[in-house]
Amino acid sequence: LLNTVYAVMDKRTRELHLPLPGVNYEAWDTAMMAPGMPKVSSYLQFEGYGWGSITTVLLLQNVVGFREAHIEAGDHPQAFELVPQLPLQLFEQCADFNAGHLLEFRVHNLAVRGRIFDLTYEHRCGS
Repeated sequence: LLNTVYAVMDKRTRELHLPLPGVNYEAWDTAMMAPGMPKVSSYLQFEGYGWGSITTVLLLQNVVGFREAHIEAGDHPQAFELVPQLPLQLFEQCADFNAGHLLEFRVHNLAVRGRIFDLTYEHRCGS
């Protein structure tokens, strides 16, 4: 689901048979995600939401597991914690590699309180 939705939302040009890039739609074509499911011929009948940018925040918080931590008194976060919930499908890639192969999952240019971070999760196949 993430691969399908993000690939469409992150497109740089509009394609007539797909939703407008950067806009969150109330429905997605199930045939894009699972062959054999009914195909949506046009997104013209679906409502687009301007708050589609929240998808990135939800992905970072709930899949990548990046969360600001309020460890000091006050309303401003002073730290962050990592609580990843990476889907098991990501690790199925190990089937294509020998034991010991390193899989890396990255987020670049993560801005937190005026600083920029690159976040990398590593998984060694067979471990």
